[in-house]
Amino acid sequence: MTFDLGIIGTGEFAVYLVEGVMRANPDTTVIVSPRGRAHALDLQRRFGHTVADDNAEVVARATTVLAATRPAQFHDALAELPWRDDQLVISVAAGVDHTELTSLASPATAVLCMPTNSAMLGESVVPMFPANERARRFLTAFGEPVAMPDERAFESSAVLGAYFGWLLALMDGGANWLAAHDVPADSARTLMAQVFRSAAAVAARRDSRSLSELANELRLPGGITEHGLIELEKRGSLDDWQAVMTSVLERLGARY
Repeated sequence: MTFDLGIIGTGEFAVYLVEGVMRANPDTTVIVSPRGRAHALDLQRRFGHTVADDNAEVVARATTVLAATRPAQFHDALAELPWRDDQLVISVAAGVDHTELTSLASPATAVLCMPTNSAMLGESVVPMFPANERARRFLTAFGEPVAMPDERAFESSAVLGAYFGWLLALMDGGANWLAAHDVPADSARTLMAQVFRSAAAVAARRDSRSLSELANELRLPGGITEHGLIELEKRGSLDDWQAVMTSVLERLGARY
């Protein structure tokens, strides 16, 4: 039997991705690698997925393969497998470059992607490289794919995989502040989720204006938005976020 999707590296992150695939396309047939056996057996129990004997069986029997191993295990996990020229392999491992993936998985078509665990809800950021229509169609299960023009741009956009986690921590801080100032904890969490969602909606839908212009619309002289922005600027807080993004880019091994 040939499977629609194969998973190499069946860890917790891979489970999120499979959940996104099954939410969007519940008839997808999936074969998963045995590494991360507890997760593999959980997917088998929940969705009826097949657990392979090894990575070679995953590649031999799947038309699309998601490589979701940890970066340190990536080379050994993908090397010397029976890749075919009719296959698509998509790496979601941090720090892997396209040349390495192409070399390991030749003659399969190789694509890089960096989603977050919100892929399970179909709401992830989905930077990809290079542009590939077959990969784009598959990745719509995770969110809206955005093809990067070159690998340098992809490496930069991959930092958003970490940025997503920082935003959750920022939300947690805001919710904790609200709870400490008399807002019920469950309401605080709901309000924080709503304010982030509303900011994202404005950024996405009012795209004829720059993000700076949208922020400055609210920066009325003497107003509380202006007061807060001035305090953030005095502390260098906004610049600090960009500095941390650069630090993560360096950690990913970007060749700058």
